Amino acid sequence: EVLDNDVDSWKNADLYSLASLIKWMIANLEIGSDKTRVAFQLENLIEDIMETPEVREILTVADILDAIEFVGDMEGEESGVSSPEELVEGKMLGQQFMIERKLGQGGQAKVFRVRDLLNDETRALKIFPQSAAIQNIRDERAAIHSSGVGNRNIVKVFDITPTEVGLALPMEFLEGETLTDRLRRTPPDSTEAIRWFRELFEALVSMHGETHGRPVVHRDIKPSNIMVCDAEDGSDYLVLIDFGIGFIEGNMPIPAGSVRYRPYSAPADANEPSLDLFALTVTFHETLTGSHPWDDLEVCKGPPSLSEELDDEMRELFQRVLSPERDEQRFETAAEILEALDKATGVLPQRDSEVLKRDSEVFNLGEKLILEIFSQEIRVLA
Repeated sequence: EVLDNDVDSWKNADLYSLASLIKWMIANLEIGSDKTRVAFQLENLIEDIMETPEVREILTVADILDAIEFVGDMEGEESGVSSPEELVEGKMLGQQFMIERKLGQGGQAKVFRVRDLLNDETRALKIFPQSAAIQNIRDERAAIHSSGVGNRNIVKVFDITPTEVGLALPMEFLEGETLTDRLRRTPPDSTEAIRWFRELFEALVSMHGETHGRPVVHRDIKPSNIMVCDAEDGSDYLVLIDFGIGFIEGNMPIPAGSVRYRPYSAPADANEPSLDLFALTVTFHETLTGSHPWDDLEVCKGPPSLSEELDDEMRELFQRVLSPERDEQRFETAAEILEALDKATGVLPQRDSEVLKRDSEVFNLGEKLILEIFSQEIRVLA
């Protein structure tokens, strides 16, 4: 009736239907359902739409509070899994994830390979302890999502999901190995290493907000936080993972990562993009030459010991990122490093490459026209 009498209301039809569905879900929560997950999803949906007057006509704040209180009463019910230690192959986590195997464990979370039954996909599931701050988990997801959309060099993430053992962050499951393992097994040749890291520096341009968006600083770049994955064409590429201590502009940082990939003079809570530039350049040197610039030290203190294998232009690039004495000439952005890398390796900027391609096409067209005219003249003479 509302839609028939008011044509303008058609634009709110989807919103009206969604709100009606939410109201129905609140009214029909049943004992034994996955209360925590349902409540979290309801909360997120309602936060997005409650400011719309049309929704408030059928869904009130009181309805929402009653639902959350009801769900909270159910959280004490006994569940199949009570701690991450019980997560073994074949075990169900809620109604969505089936555990396949444990992938790893860090200071703040455990990561499992799981089957996402809801979406019929294999995922990596990062499970945080009950004590983890929700805001920190949301910040991690926001950091990865905001910088990684459409970028194959940054791991993809999905919606935070509450579970019986803590909040979980589903991520794409990456087939491959860490850069640490790859360097131990078969280091890449120089051409492959340069291609790998050129892509990662391009990813930093996006992450650091050099083109758009809020700056995101990873703060823990190192070989074990980089995956080497197989592309469809048979080549390899690198993916940046584990944004657990990343920094988003406007939030308070927590202590940064490994001192082996951080300037000695940087404070523990530093959050500048230069941290990522430094760490990725150290990792680049390690991958390209097989040696760490401070191989004999536990920290990155003093001048780096750059490999003798480097030519003058590549040595200059590493010096301008890593040497403490070069502050006045230090690269400030990933884009500057990319420009220097292209110069050192003889790669033309994309604009120049396009000009050459265009000129080549024009030349080929001209050549074809000349040959065609010449052929016609030959036929006439004949």
